[in-house]
Amino acid sequence: VVLPSGAVSFDGVNDVVTVNDNAAIDVTRSLTIEITFSVDAATLAGMTAEWMPLAAKGDGFSSAYAIALNKAGYIRFSSRDANGAVAFVDTPVVVDPAATGDQTFHFTGVMERDSHALRAYVDGALVGQAQVPFTPAQPAFTVVKHVTRYITVLGIRIPIGQVTVFEFHPAVPEKTPDAMVNAAALRIGNTSASGFAPFAGSVDEVRIWNRVLD
Repeated sequence: VVLPSGAVSFDGVNDVVTVNDNAAIDVTRSLTIEITFSVDAATLAGMTAEWMPLAAKGDGFSSAYAIALNKAGYIRFSSRDANGAVAFVDTPVVVDPAATGDQTFHFTGVMERDSHALRAYVDGALVGQAQVPFTPAQPAFTVVKHVTRYITVLGIRIPIGQVTVFEFHPAVPEKTPDAMVNAAALRIGNTSASGFAPFAGSVDEVRIWNRVLD
């Protein structure tokens, strides 16, 4: 999915770009999402909320995937799986608080559930990595138990020997849940989630692939 290029300004009040839910944006295993945005450090300094949303398939960090800018100047990329567990990776602080005027950044988030990975890139450089939750594989194993056998004579239990019991447990493959699938739209620049303020700045192109591009 590629949203047309050409910067869109967001007023920090109620502006939003919405892409209706469809199969192309319900990405469950491998995802690459790119966004180029500009923001003024003074805007962040004046924020009362903790976060400004950049893009999310859902609302806030309960989304299938989301990118948001923290008022401290770093970016968070998150993904929620089908079991409700949220994983995220933060970049270092990218917005220079001393700079005046708009600062522009190209952010790429990569989700690769088959290798349990979330990765964050700023201007093409890898700046953060994290793991999504998964259940490790378990090898097959056998439990050996020695069980003593008894007889009861006049109310007294008397051991008469032992038997060996083998319990076989088959191998369990590794399990990494899919990213959640929801009916929510892809929303750029706004969210109804608490702790967020509408984005104030500009966005110039959003791209989403259902594969890993890094």
